[in-house]
Amino acid sequence: MDENSLNQRRQEANRELLELLREQIETHPSGRFSQILRNAGFVQQTEVSDQVVWLDDFNLEPWELLERVDKVGR
Repeated sequence: MDENSLNQRRQEANRELLELLREQIETHPSGRFSQILRNAGFVQQTEVSDQVVWLDDFNLEPWELLERVDKVGR
């Protein structure tokens, strides 16, 4: 996949993610931002030494994140 196609695919998935996040914010008006992110599947967490730690998804492609968010939403 060339760079332009990759960028376009990322941008499309990012826009979908943004819309899903917007829907979650409207659906859960009492939610704190970090709660919404975690509950909707935007972030994953684990426990390390009795502390909750968010996992590093820095290199996760947006369409992969979109799949995870879609699974949590079902």
